[in-house]
Amino acid sequence: MLVLATALRLYDLGGESLWLDEAHMAITELQRPSFAALMRDSMATMRGTLPLHQSFLYFWGNALGTSEAMLRLPSALAGILAVAAVLLIGFRAITWRATGLVVALLLAMNPTHLAYSQEARCYSFFLLFSAASCAAFLALVFATTHTRRAALIYVATTTALLYTHLFAVLVLLAQAAVLVAECWGRRSRPIPWIRPALAIAALYLPALWLDLKQIGMEFDPELAHSFIPKPDLKTIPHILKQFAGGEHVADGLPLFALMTIGVAFGAASWLRREIDHWRSASAGAGPDLLRERLMVAWLAIMLGVPLVVSIAVTPVLSDARYVLPALVPFLWLAACGLRLLPVVPRRLALATVLAFLAAELPSYYGELQREPWRDVASLVREMGEEADPILVTAPFVSTPLVYYLGTKRRILPLAAQGGPERIERSRVAAFEQLADDRATWLVASHDRGMGIHYAEALAEERDTLVHRVYPAISVYRFGARE
Repeated sequence: MLVLATALRLYDLGGESLWLDEAHMAITELQRPSFAALMRDSMATMRGTLPLHQSFLYFWGNALGTSEAMLRLPSALAGILAVAAVLLIGFRAITWRATGLVVALLLAMNPTHLAYSQEARCYSFFLLFSAASCAAFLALVFATTHTRRAALIYVATTTALLYTHLFAVLVLLAQAAVLVAECWGRRSRPIPWIRPALAIAALYLPALWLDLKQIGMEFDPELAHSFIPKPDLKTIPHILKQFAGGEHVADGLPLFALMTIGVAFGAASWLRREIDHWRSASAGAGPDLLRERLMVAWLAIMLGVPLVVSIAVTPVLSDARYVLPALVPFLWLAACGLRLLPVVPRRLALATVLAFLAAELPSYYGELQREPWRDVASLVREMGEEADPILVTAPFVSTPLVYYLGTKRRILPLAAQGGPERIERSRVAAFEQLADDRATWLVASHDRGMGIHYAEALAEERDTLVHRVYPAISVYRFGARE
């Protein structure tokens, strides 16, 4: 399975262009004048993320290069290690020792996890450290010997998790819920957990103000996640369909149905065992019940809390990336649901799921690029001159162009939002810098419809020489009107 996970995550790693956020990392973060400047300014540019991934990639990129494959390689390695971490979560399974193996296999072939393992962002790290923290947490709870070693591993993995993403606290809330239930059942205190928790809190203090700063941004109308739509009834099914791994074969519905039914059966099995446990008044839950309790809490808290915040305060949940670690409990509960079936139907159901996942892979590797900036740069080089100015529909759109075209190009940012007055001032200021006798490019991406507005304004004054439409990007070239 590790060989399979490695092959799938390294294959065609540099095949796609860097998309906007990846290029933003490559240009804005890696080319800061110093590491101190990275720590000072990165929180404002990489929303929701904390400095561990940026710091690692800063030294990695500056030492080994900034090609597409090299920038994505750390995420790919994290994705491979996540499969190993899932195997460790299931290491002490009793009722069905193959559960961890099945979950690891499902994760190794999951296209959603594969996509984030081939992206130069923090989300693959986020899932890895979440799985590793939960594996260490279970080892600490189960420990009868080597408690110090288990505690050190838990402190290291959980601290790394907290320094990776703002939503890491949700994983810790799930662990705390499991711990409270177990201590209540045993009527004891969580002695083995107290010292590691204090150590984690002390190590986390330097990042606490960063978390508070990030949270404060969500309440600022100028800085909030305006690009995230408010959740509706389709949000959670959409995320679960991404977790199931299918979007290409029959719109992913067969995988979604099979996996969610498995999760429902797995959760029902846990609930029945939980009720029996409390009725029996036994001293403590066994390893399997504790593990399933963690999985249920992990999935419910990681999806439920952001959903409530999105509805009551501000949108923070739109797709799987922000809650990617919840993929592990989703797959685990689905595997537990399969465990309830007789041997032959169980094997048939697992084979069906694996067949659908395998059918998804050619579509994943063969689909159109999300944002083919490499092609855009080739068009600009082939049909224009180096001195031609390039208008972009938002300041951050310049980062992939700088990555592929270099820093010699003259790029003029336009406003994409902020009201009619701001947009008009931006247009006037940019158009005043254009020479009448020189061709001008307009690159519209992530523009919320403003690309057409600026294109129409330019077309009133100039002739349209080129209009090329790519996935998520529109490119125009305007020349002097004869």
